[in-house]
Amino acid sequence: MEYFVDDCGYMAFTTVRHPVFAPKSKKLVFGNPVCAPADYWKLINNFLSEHPRAAFVCVSEPVAVVLREFDCKVNCIGYEVELPIQTYNTKGNWKDLDLIKRARNEANREGLAIREETRIEAISREQLDAVSSRWIGGKK
Repeated sequence: MEYFVDDCGYMAFTTVRHPVFAPKSKKLVFGNPVCAPADYWKLINNFLSEHPRAAFVCVSEPVAVVLREFDCKVNCIGYEVELPIQTYNTKGNWKDLDLIKRARNEANREGLAIREETRIEAISREQLDAVSSRWIGGKK
């Protein structure tokens, strides 16, 4: 993964080439920009200024709305479940919460803690790289 880091947030992307579909290389952005929603336009604008041959995949509807402002074509190919983590109830019927409880328990066993970081500048590039390397290292 590569990262486009700006004063308001960052975006994760990779550079791809294909002899037919992308002979000049293209940047593929994975997921929403990591920033306040009010900064989506600014971060996307800054990214596209440096990388005009970009495609965005797996983004939310609010990001799709911003991308349309840049004359990007947007298609819905399914949806991604989002949980309101501040208010989501994890107590209740086991069957209704099975996957969430298993994921929480697995995270606890692995010693993982999920927290929101409100200041991106508080996280170093080395810390981001370490998280990515640890995740990729666990893949088969």
